[in-house]
Amino acid sequence: MLVGWEQRWADALQKADIATLELILDDTYVDTDEMGHHSNKQELIATLRSGDLKINAIRLFGMQVHDYGTSAIVTGRAV
Repeated sequence: MLVGWEQRWADALQKADIATLELILDDTYVDTDEMGHHSNKQELIATLRSGDLKINAIRLFGMQVHDYGTSAIVTGRAV
């Protein structure tokens, strides 16, 4: 189920689907890009809205769910 949410995130980024990203990303979301730069939810959405970020494709690899009872963390790579 959580890996499905990760795919939904990747699809929304690729389509610049702001409504979906607003829905699925928590306000504490932090993104680290391939250059090591960090951005938060608001910065990511603003960059997508402006058209400065366009993603042609995202492939997810090695997705693993780490279950901690009432919480879980998904790790993996997006290329």
